[in-house]
Amino acid sequence: MGPPVAKRVIYSEDRPLTSEITAAIGTVTTQWGHLEDNVGIIIAVLIGADPYDFRAVTANMIGRSKFEALKAVADIKLPPRKARTLADIADRAISLSRERNRVIHGSWYPIKNRPTVAERYNYRAKGSLERRFEEVSAARLLGFSREVAKLVRRCNRALSRLGYFKSLRA
Repeated sequence: MGPPVAKRVIYSEDRPLTSEITAAIGTVTTQWGHLEDNVGIIIAVLIGADPYDFRAVTANMIGRSKFEALKAVADIKLPPRKARTLADIADRAISLSRERNRVIHGSWYPIKNRPTVAERYNYRAKGSLERRFEEVSAARLLGFSREVAKLVRRCNRALSRLGYFKSLRA
């Protein structure tokens, strides 16, 4: 027999998140990616750029700047009613972006015996975690992703009205 092996203490951060929580976080991340991509395509269509090539520009637009750019371009290129529709989408996305940041950039830890709930800590400005945490359920995350999915559908309708999908068939 070899030397005794010391048992290591298992901290909550050593346990993986449950599949319910990770799937919900992944859904939010994916839906937000669709939203940002669609906004970039709309901007490209409005300015007459190739949407695929224009991704190099919109991929580097951080945070709310992409949504602000959509509003500005729509104001220049569209009649007021259509521009207002796109501005409403952008404003709603901006209002959801704080929660998006907390979901995607938060620090998540499992709660023992509660597979559909996790603790979320947020980062402070200088890189430390806040002392307080918030319990967030998978259902709440999925509800948030449904809100983002509504914006994605609205973007798709706008792209359809701009003739984008017909241009793909040509």
